[in-house]
Amino acid sequence: MAALEANFSNQFPSSSNNLLFASPQNGSSPTLKKRDPSTGAGNYIRLRKPELTLQLLPDNYEQPLSRRTSHPSLYLLKDQISLSDGGLSPPSEAIYTDGSKTEKGVGAAYCRIAQNQIIESWFVKLPSQATVFQAELLALSKAVELAKTMVNQTPIKIFTDNRAAIQASSNPKSKNHIARQIFLSLLSSPNIKLNWIKAHAGYFGNESADLQAKSTADSETTNIHQIKFSKAFLKTHLKKFLTQEWQRTWEDATTGRPIHNIIPKVSFDPVCWTREEILFFTLHGPFPSYFNRFKILPSPNCSCGQVGTPLHYATECILTSSWHIKKPAENLQKIWFRRVAANKNSRLLIRKIVQHINNNRALFRPD
Repeated sequence: MAALEANFSNQFPSSSNNLLFASPQNGSSPTLKKRDPSTGAGNYIRLRKPELTLQLLPDNYEQPLSRRTSHPSLYLLKDQISLSDGGLSPPSEAIYTDGSKTEKGVGAAYCRIAQNQIIESWFVKLPSQATVFQAELLALSKAVELAKTMVNQTPIKIFTDNRAAIQASSNPKSKNHIARQIFLSLLSSPNIKLNWIKAHAGYFGNESADLQAKSTADSETTNIHQIKFSKAFLKTHLKKFLTQEWQRTWEDATTGRPIHNIIPKVSFDPVCWTREEILFFTLHGPFPSYFNRFKILPSPNCSCGQVGTPLHYATECILTSSWHIKKPAENLQKIWFRRVAANKNSRLLIRKIVQHINNNRALFRPD
């Protein structure tokens, strides 16, 4: 590839050399115009700048904590956190928490279990924009609040099937407000233990909390517990919005139509084309028709006498007959380009054609 680029640089005039590297405005792949949704999220969360076109307010979103709220010398006891399956040997009394998200909403719940009986429960429905992680943390924080009132019982175990919630709650540097609050509560109450439990393993406490969280998420209640939206939701929302705007711009644009024919839908996934393939599909390659368009060559014709277009070289030029692909009917040319771009073997032929044209530049110029 490096040799090929050197060839282009040596054989093409300086004015044409710049034209070989197509910009998004001149018809390159739409994926080259990718926008990062995290940039927009930063405007909301760090800079607190509202985006008027989205009608979103920075105060509606979680602001990450930037400083520690406890002294570095203070830490949780080793037995306060366990990431091994606690359902194998559960205590006679414990608290089980869970969060759930369904098509109808998000639910958070805990169940206090004693002797395989539910003696107390708590549940709340969250906005549909809330994440499962937020629901898990909220349920865990409420369970910790309950555990702090159970002064006559030590130790008090709280089970959750979400490892991320436990890890965040045991991290003194966590940027999440609820997780930091849980950490401080655990710090002041060493008798409270957090334990991971395997989900959907038939454990009564975990299944009870899971059922309560799901039924709450599916409920039709209008009593919604309002919380601030997460950065993850904001990025997802922004990405969706940007993709829609990007798609509209891509469809309404007047340039880049050859690529729009091949890639009508924008995507954040890159299109893995080689340099030769980009030159061919953008129609901005070493073709007389292209150079004539920008007054670099006096004629658009190939030395064989026909107009030197990419389609001509790929299907009928006698100088590239070793790599020809079947020529389409005139009304099927757009479909032909799409199929060639999607076919690995066809793209290999295209690469060889472009390389051959480049390596034999003088052969393709009309006398």
